[in-house]
Amino acid sequence: MAVATFDTLKFANTLKAAGVAPEHAEAHTRAFAELVQTNFKELATQEDITRLEGNGERIAKELRAEIDRVAKELRGEIDRVAKELRAEIERATKELRTEIDRVAKELHAEIDRIAKAAKEDLEQAVKDLKRDNVELKTELKHEMQTMRTKHEADLLLLKWMVGVTLTGVLTVIGLIARLLFVIGR
Repeated sequence: MAVATFDTLKFANTLKAAGVAPEHAEAHTRAFAELVQTNFKELATQEDITRLEGNGERIAKELRAEIDRVAKELRGEIDRVAKELRAEIERATKELRTEIDRVAKELHAEIDRIAKAAKEDLEQAVKDLKRDNVELKTELKHEMQTMRTKHEADLLLLKWMVGVTLTGVLTVIGLIARLLFVIGR
């Protein structure tokens, strides 16, 4: 009977390094160790080969068949593990895509909310500016009307003062002319 050594830690670490989840890697390692242990129990030793030297061709055929069987089992295990890993990758990819879509929707909603608030703020500011503009125009018109009324009153007073002054000057000139006329006669 052959004694086989199998480094389960190295095998598990190799699977983990390849991206296999730790619990899967440990399960695969245990299964593979049992498979190796079972198959090595059935393998022929040098003593068996020497004893059965006369039947070498038959034993070689049996060994080839055993190797083929083990290889087939291992290929099956590898295919199964590969299938599990592909399924896990696909599931993780779907989960990540779903999460990305969810985050993108949340961000779009937040952007839309901020844009709407900014638009409302801008519209309110425009309304306020228009209202202020109307108020300023009204105040300016009122101020201009007040100034026009005051200037018209000032102009009227000035005209009156010029008229009164001119009348006074003409009256004085008339009196002087009359006085000269009376003196000169």
